[in-house]
Amino acid sequence: MPSNERAPYILGYGSASINWMDVRNAEDHAQFFLPYLTPGMKLLDCGCGPGSISVGLAEFVAPETMVAMDIELSQVDLTRKRANQRRVKNLVCQQGSVLAIPFEDESFDAVFVSAVLGNLAHPDQALDEIHRVLKPDGVIGIREFDHGGNLIHPTSPIIQKSVKIYDAIRDANKYKANFGRTLKRAMNQAEFQ
Repeated sequence: MPSNERAPYILGYGSASINWMDVRNAEDHAQFFLPYLTPGMKLLDCGCGPGSISVGLAEFVAPETMVAMDIELSQVDLTRKRANQRRVKNLVCQQGSVLAIPFEDESFDAVFVSAVLGNLAHPDQALDEIHRVLKPDGVIGIREFDHGGNLIHPTSPIIQKSVKIYDAIRDANKYKANFGRTLKRAMNQAEFQ
């Protein structure tokens, strides 16, 4: 699949996936990033999902605008709904791809990415785009998985079959299941400092 086309998201957007993503929040899943955020920073969350992390991040940079972006419109709508429920006024929700971020060069003081790069066939292209929209003195926070260290216990035939199907889908789409362990090299290649 060419790098500019949309590949399927393995976990999908069903209620089980959304419920699983909904329990995440900025305090738990972006704790490493929070000390680098200050009020007045313009922040981009690439691949915001249902917005459970985004709304918390927005509170750290208020009153400046935070943009929560996802390729899937249903996720953008869920994020917008969550922001309205929590009365977070500085969060702007937008559909867009991390492979072609729809913003000018050097638009953001900070960029956050959680569990997105390993779901891409071309994470290097995404890092180039993030580097492009981040200001030279900006900060990036990346939280990425590495399936090479997964341990499942206890296991069962249905779990084993599910893992095989999951791995087969990842392989067919050329996703980087172990991208977490290559993140430093990839960021160096994208010229992050």
